[in-house]
Amino acid sequence: KMEEDALLLAHEYSKYIKVDGSNYVKLLEEGINETLNNLEEYTRILAVMKSDSSVNVNAVLVKKTELLAVFEKVRKLEIIVGIVKRNVDEIENLVINAETDLKVTTEGKLRSFLKNVIFKKKTDSSTNASVSRRNEILFAQPNIFSTSELFRGDSA
Repeated sequence: KMEEDALLLAHEYSKYIKVDGSNYVKLLEEGINETLNNLEEYTRILAVMKSDSSVNVNAVLVKKTELLAVFEKVRKLEIIVGIVKRNVDEIENLVINAETDLKVTTEGKLRSFLKNVIFKKKTDSSTNASVSRRNEILFAQPNIFSTSELFRGDSA
């Protein structure tokens, strides 16, 4: 009898406590579908990124070799600039020494040029002596750098 009463009581309570899980199931299914859609979209994005990155990596590798060649040329140009600077300094010192030895200045050059052009004097014995003294001074040409020494075998 007690079992029957319990069943009857359970049956009566079940009328009041109707559990409708369809709404929860529907929400759960919608969440799962949305997550699956997001995963598919993410997978497509990853595939596109992978294909783009492989193309870009190949392009970067090609540019890398080109850049290394440019870097080597820049390095050689830096060497050339340093050598040319030393050569110019050496020539400048030679010019300064020659001007000092010959007692010639830029102002003196200009005046003597203008005198020769304007007055056209005949040379006298004192100017002949200074010219002969100038001819006695020997000039030793310094070793000048040639860029072909550095760029042998380069195509550019």
